[in-house]
Formats: sequence, structure tokens, C-alpha cells
Amino acid sequence: MRRRPASRHAVPGRLRRLRACPEQGSASLELILVTPLFIMFLLMVVAAGRLVDTKIQVDQATHAAARAASLSLTPGAADTAAQDAAAQALSGAGITCTPMNVNTTVTDTTPGGTARVTLSCTVALGDVSGLGVFPGHETISASFSSVIDTYRSTPDQP
Repeated sequence: MRRRPASRHAVPGRLRRLRACPEQGSASLELILVTPLFIMFLLMVVAAGRLVDTKIQVDQATHAAARAASLSLTPGAADTAAQDAAAQALSGAGITCTPMNVNTTVTDTTPGGTARVTLSCTVALGDVSGLGVFPGHETISASFSSVIDTYRSTPDQP
């Protein structure tokens, strides 16, 4: 039996298979490279959603504080009631403000006057995201006015 001479371009079997499919294994490599980026994107979406939810909770706490201030009979009591209502609403929602500033302005304590509350809440982004991986703080502010009930009694009227 006569052997054929080996050609210059002869490729062993394993290399021949690799040349036939040069992109074999590239999908798994792309998946390995893209997966961490995709996970980070999802974490950012979750953090943004939680931040929007925190803004909504601060708005609701401001509304509750303004309503509590409008039910008070004196400006000092209105300030205390607004602080308590805001703190209670935020703690009920699981939001920790460090610091929380409540500014209450009562134009007139007689029926038909207004009570305006401005709430400023600084939250840690790690707490907001629920993951504890985002550094920094975000200050969220909201204002709301509530009309003092026209049919309520005044301090000089029982």
C-alpha cells in the first residue's frame, strides 16, 4: 500500500473542526460578559423605583402633616401636630429621615385660614434601594397647604 504524501496544508482533525466553526463557544463568552451588566441595570431600575416610592411616601406624609396642622387650634400646637404626623407617616412607611425638617406656617387659626407644611427628608440611598449597595444621600422635599375647616369651633368658641 502506498501512502499519500502529506500536503503542506494538512490540518489535524481537531483543528479542522475548529476552523469549520470559528464562533463555537462565543455565545457563552458573551453571556458571561453581559450578565453582570444586565444585573447592574436591573439593580438600578429597582433603586430608581424605590426612590420614586420614597418620594410618594414623603408627599403623603406632608399631606398628613398639613391636615394635622389645620386641625390644631394654635400655631404652636399646629407645629407639634405636623411634626408628629409626618414622623408617624414616614415611620409607618419604613422610611428613616436623617434629618427630617418640618416647617409649618399657619396664616390664620380662624376658620378659612391655611396651614402650609414643607417637609424635607434626607434618606440614605442604601436604605432606599433596599440593597445597601448604593452610597450617598438624597434630600426629598414636599410642600402642601390645607385649609382650616370653616365649620370648626375656635378657641374662644366651644
